[in-house]
Amino acid sequence: MKRSLLICWLFAAVVCASGSVDVNADGNVRFCYHSLLAKKVIVNIAGKHVEMEKADRGEFSAELSGLQPDMYTYTYTIDGVETLDPDNLLVVRDCNRRYSYLIVGGEGADLYKTSDVEHGIVEQSWYLTDDGRQHAMTVYLPPSYKTGKGYYPVLYLLHGTGGDCLAWRDLGRVAQIADNLISQGRSKELIIIMPNCNYWQQESPEKSGIEESWNMMGTTMRMMDGKFEENFGNLVNQVEKQYRVLTRKNSRAIAGLSRGGYFAYHISHFYNMMFDYVGLFSATYRTDGKSRVYRNIEKDLVRQFQTPPALYYISIGKDDFLYDENKAFRKMLDEKGIGYIYNESAGGHEWSNWRRYLVDFLPRLFKN
Repeated sequence: MKRSLLICWLFAAVVCASGSVDVNADGNVRFCYHSLLAKKVIVNIAGKHVEMEKADRGEFSAELSGLQPDMYTYTYTIDGVETLDPDNLLVVRDCNRRYSYLIVGGEGADLYKTSDVEHGIVEQSWYLTDDGRQHAMTVYLPPSYKTGKGYYPVLYLLHGTGGDCLAWRDLGRVAQIADNLISQGRSKELIIIMPNCNYWQQESPEKSGIEESWNMMGTTMRMMDGKFEENFGNLVNQVEKQYRVLTRKNSRAIAGLSRGGYFAYHISHFYNMMFDYVGLFSATYRTDGKSRVYRNIEKDLVRQFQTPPALYYISIGKDDFLYDENKAFRKMLDEKGIGYIYNESAGGHEWSNWRRYLVDFLPRLFKN
């Protein structure tokens, strides 16, 4: 009996020899799953729930056509239980959930792939807060950093609610995007600092080995107490001591997605002479916090734009739940005569957009 099962399994493996996922150049994706026991398997991807066809010998398969170039996360539902694709080693975490993923190439999504170009270095480092605690940051160093002695401009890139210092690295494909844009001459070599914006948390839970309960409301309230923004000057000072970073305003940029955009907005007006490039990706702006960072927002903005940033970049998806809030913010800027670059895209509050915004943002940096 055992020998018969082994033969069946080996035969099934030959039938779908390309592996669990086969991505074609035209955007067609074929999923393949093997189980002699499963009765019903569904693949959940891009908002679709596609039941896989079952053949003999325990082979399940499904084909999706017309997927646009992008990075896609997905899961399987096997007899009612949602799980990762057991045959795909590509796994990523978003908030408190893990997903298998694949990349459909073409257009901008080729920038998300590891290409045959010179590569930068991604490392984890640490910075101290004012209370003496260490906090993690992920750092991208450009290809020539380790072999040269030059100094580089720097981008501080901030994650959103539910993320941490690994979010931009993993879901944002920062290293791949930067490597590819630099190799194509579309971006200057730069250092990218991706700190843990969760002031109460030393590093990513998966790195610390400490499981943390997560909920949107609790995380949001803790992120809006102003402590991260108040301490940001300390982070900048330590980065400039630790790495070969250019220290003038025209060599510093800050950007963030969602709650990270909120941080980038407040940090850039609070430290109003520190950053010449500001990127607000699907940002939220409303606050009733009592931190000193939030007390004089409009006055800070006026001071910030007395010497205007070289770039003030706002991007939002048409279907984003923060669209109206962004519209009101732009109206306020217009009334004050504050200039900005506006990028409105399709889609909503999602990594698909944030990766595209980064691809659009990086080539605009450090032109002056």
